Amino acid sequence: APPDSMAAAPAQSSRLVWTRSEAECWQRAEVTLLDDDKLTLYLPETREVRTVKSTDVCEVDASHDESLDDITQMNNLHEAPLLHLLKRRLQDRAIYTWAGRV
Repeated sequence: APPDSMAAAPAQSSRLVWTRSEAECWQRAEVTLLDDDKLTLYLPETREVRTVKSTDVCEVDASHDESLDDITQMNNLHEAPLLHLLKRRLQDRAIYTWAGRV
């Protein structure tokens, strides 16, 4: 859970995004504050708080957590969820995927 100082963030700003990560290439983060074109993010894996430009993140979509055989079924196809899907498929020993008609 985010630190107490972030618990008071406006409800409308609480959403998940993908942000760049040194260790994982991309990591999920919770938006805790919207301020013009900047976002304050909480990264639960590292318990880190950082501020980034809104153009430097990608929205997390429910399809990003599905085990899709056809990657074209993913909404908001972006490098971050694609790499996340491929990593999960590798961990599940389901390495082959399919890219349907694009």
